Parts: sequence; structure tokens; C-alpha cells
Amino acid sequence: GKEFYGKGAHVQLGPGLCVARVPRNGRNFEYISGEDPFLGYVLAKPAIEGIQSTGVIANAKHWVNNNQETNRRTVDEEVDERTQFEIYYPPFEGAIEAGVGSVMCSYNKIRGKYSCENAETLQRDLKERLGFKGWVMSDWLATQSQSINEGLDQEMPAGLAMSVELKAAIAAGRVKISKVDDSVQRILVPLITAGILDKPNNNKIGTNVTGAESRATARRLAAEGMVLLQNDGAVLPLGTGVK
Repeated sequence: GKEFYGKGAHVQLGPGLCVARVPRNGRNFEYISGEDPFLGYVLAKPAIEGIQSTGVIANAKHWVNNNQETNRRTVDEEVDERTQFEIYYPPFEGAIEAGVGSVMCSYNKIRGKYSCENAETLQRDLKERLGFKGWVMSDWLATQSQSINEGLDQEMPAGLAMSVELKAAIAAGRVKISKVDDSVQRILVPLITAGILDKPNNNKIGTNVTGAESRATARRLAAEGMVLLQNDGAVLPLGTGVK
């Protein structure tokens, strides 16, 4: 969060929370949950709180079932309701409990519907059942249609489906103004809470924010993450020559 703020960012597109279910997934390295949904639930909270303590809004991604990069724009994930709540949702639930400001919906389909226009996973599960109060943004060019009724609040990186198509839907009465107001509120509240509207961030993206302290922290975290078992305090009866 501190480094993102130093580059003038208002939103950090992370942390990644998907549970590792496909060993060859090219982005398993950036998902903090590993193979354990409870671990993801626990680790999501300090990550979100740390990022947002710096005046930057965290973005939990990728919601949901985005567990492989191969064919990620076309794959259809068949996941039943119980498995969603026991395996795939807990890391995001931890993020919601920590007050995460935004969530990113993914490219893949879920039971035949693209994630960013899936009313069951976005509106029902994420917003209503899990109680997410922030806004949902699409992954880049992941929007298939204006899907505000289904739970999508922001299309990235630009308004394509959610511009002319959304205006037409409002004019035709298919989308109520109250639904637009809900999306606006979901975006504005995290911005206000983070202090972004009160304190402009004039830092520039080209600023070098990597210092000795951040490099040392990154190295320490990487090293600690690679150690599977450490015999602190000689708790285990192992000889000094055992490696």
C-alpha cells in the first residue's frame, strides 16, 4: 500500500486470493491462500488492513473460481454451492470482514455464466450472502454486457458495455436509477473512507518507491515463505548435523 500510494495510486489491484487448485496455474505465486481456504481467510485480513491503512483501496481478486490461466476467457467452472462456500469463498470472506473496498470479477464462466455477469455469484453470494459493501470492478475487458443488475459496478479499463448499453437499459426501464445509485454509493464510500476525496495524492507513477527497507522486507518474506520447517529453540530432538 505504501509503495502504491507513493506512485499516486488510489487502488491497489490485490491481494490475489484464489485457492491453488491447479498446480500448473501460472499465477499461483501471487495468490496468498495457497491450497488452504482457511489460510487464505486468515491472511486476507492483515493484507487488506495493511494496504488500506496507507490511504489506498485494496482490491480482492479474482472473484471467483479463476484457478487457471489456460483458456481463462472461455473455461466454464462447474462448482456446486457447498464447495463454493467451503473452498473458494473463505479467503474473500476474510477480505470482506477486513473491510475491503473493492473486488475484481474474473474472466471465466461459472456454471455457464461469465463471472462478471453472473447474478448468483456477484449479487446473491458476494453482496447479499457475504455482505460485501464495496464495489465490483471487472477484470480488464472481462465485461460481456452491461451487468449492473447482476452485481457489476464498474467496467475496466473503460466504459464499453456499461456506457451506451447501460444508458439504453435505464431509458427502457430495465435498470432502475436506484441500482445506479447503489453502485455509485459502493464506489464513493470506500473513496471517502480512505480519505482520497479529502487529501489528493499528487505522487507520480514514475517515482522510484523501492528503498532498502522494502527490499529487505521482500527478501525476508520470500525466505520465510520457503522454509517448511524450522527447529526454533531446539524443540525437535534433531542433532546439529541434521539437514
